[in-house]
Amino acid sequence: MAENSHMSEVLETIRSLPKPLIVYTTQPTHASEIESRIKKELLISRVRTFTGATSASERDRVLNLWNDGEIDIVVGTSAFGLGMDKSIVRSVLHASFPENIDRYYQEIGRGGRDGKACIAHLIYHSG
Repeated sequence: MAENSHMSEVLETIRSLPKPLIVYTTQPTHASEIESRIKKELLISRVRTFTGATSASERDRVLNLWNDGEIDIVVGTSAFGLGMDKSIVRSVLHASFPENIDRYYQEIGRGGRDGKACIAHLIYHSG
């Protein structure tokens, strides 16, 4: 994930995609890195991370903020989505290749649940 050209592409894509936005990656450390770079380089503060390493209390807090419209971007692993049913997600970005097609299909299905258009974008890199 630390590969500069890949991270630059991820950040530029995040900048251009409509919000609310879910960014998926496969590693909790990658999710934290992406959140940090969004805040630092894109100057977007309404972003949180949700991974398997996120404590139960923080998960509840992030889900509440997300569902209440207090944050625009969640960067997560496959752990994000358990109990999540926000209907107005406009974009789903995969910053890394999902483990299998079923996971990809499930995760892109988190967007556009209100019946309106949603963008699903996958960034492939050799890493």
